[in-house]
Amino acid sequence: MRRTTSTPSSLPCRPIGRTMQPACRGPSTGDCSPRRRIHVVHSAHALPWLGKLPEELLDANSPAYNKGRVYYIGAPGQVIDAYAAQFAKDTAMFLSALGKEAVSGGIMVLLMPGRANGIAHSCVLSDVMFDLLGLCLMDMAKEGKTSEALVDSFNVPVYTPSPEEMTASETGVDGLAAAHACMLHLRAGVEGLVSKHFGSKIVDELFDRFLEKEGQGIIRPYKFGLYSRMPTSRCAKA
Repeated sequence: MRRTTSTPSSLPCRPIGRTMQPACRGPSTGDCSPRRRIHVVHSAHALPWLGKLPEELLDANSPAYNKGRVYYIGAPGQVIDAYAAQFAKDTAMFLSALGKEAVSGGIMVLLMPGRANGIAHSCVLSDVMFDLLGLCLMDMAKEGKTSEALVDSFNVPVYTPSPEEMTASETGVDGLAAAHACMLHLRAGVEGLVSKHFGSKIVDELFDRFLEKEGQGIIRPYKFGLYSRMPTSRCAKA
């Protein structure tokens, strides 16, 4: 996990007493601030993004091989375990680095999507959207508009943790009113990934298909701001 900072060359360089220093997570560790100097740490929507995808997701000989899917909903337990393990590793590295840079008694504010303890991933809106995106890609592969091999080699590098998982690393959202808002939210986050892997030619049709599937009721409101395409009785299972 490497966090980097930059200062526009056009800005004058002069000493100042207090600064706000931007930082971003990356695949390797590295200090970007003096030790014990940061009083307030704020991270918005960065932690769920994995530093790297678990290699076993692409290994046809592994029980965690995620063939025919781009996410972990409906996948064998080994796939979810691989995602969870990578998230735990990344988060531990992130917190360890910040622990060296933050002052004693400092404040850390983490803003991120999550799921309640005991709630299945299949009952979380963001997880279901990624799963639905995978269904659309598989449909397009069957129609010859992309290849199944490309789908098999593509996994969304995002994990939705629970409070228990965040605690282990030591450290109700209102439902979206419209399907279009869901699609725009998803597209803003993953269009770059999709375009890079599959090419930009299929992007518009892919998200049009997402809207069509949503119109079939695949995503429906669920209590406490969670969403599910499964019976309510199954949403309390891990």
